[in-house]
Amino acid sequence: MDGMLTFDDDTAKLLETAYLGADFRRRRQASFDSLTPRPGQVIADIGCGNGLMTVELARAVGPQGLVMGIDPSSDMLSAAKERLVNADNVRLLEGSAEALPVDDSSLDGAVSL
Repeated sequence: MDGMLTFDDDTAKLLETAYLGADFRRRRQASFDSLTPRPGQVIADIGCGNGLMTVELARAVGPQGLVMGIDPSSDMLSAAKERLVNADNVRLLEGSAEALPVDDSSLDGAVSL
């Protein structure tokens, strides 16, 4: 992708700390509650970053569901991949909200923080 976002290790650690903070936690919870994911659904996490929301969505949709974590940064997708190593119901894809790498009609819902 043109204009690929890159993050060095220090920036990735800084983002991890910020994403674990209370403000981001509240935003994730509010988005999760608004979406009301259910078992078996297919959901896109647009701008999934390091995968914190993706993990929660994967738990909610269960083994029959699917969560597609989408991010324009290969560095953030790498961080998400580490976090989601055991999540069989997650696919991580490079892309953006402007050009989703999935057919949006195949989704039951989507979230973006």
